[in-house]
Amino acid sequence: MRRGVKARRACNKGLKQTVSQLAFCSLRRSTWAREYYIKKKKGGYSHSQAIVALGNKWLKILFALRKKKEIYKEEFHLMMKEKHRMKAIPA
Repeated sequence: MRRGVKARRACNKGLKQTVSQLAFCSLRRSTWAREYYIKKKKGGYSHSQAIVALGNKWLKILFALRKKKEIYKEEFHLMMKEKHRMKAIPA
């Protein structure tokens, strides 16, 4: 017997749409968001799946910013992303 995963029905649809819109709009303005979207598409994700994945990424960022009471700065985000990438590379 094969079982699949279906979309959740009990969710805040307004929030879901807003996050999807944020992710879609960020493709034009954010270099890292565009790269992330392209990486997901090359990995076999459909457009909507890649947008949802990008939206989830944005939610993590926004949650961390809210927790620290900071504002989003693309330069800082890119710098931290590079720092984490360098840590992952074995010396």
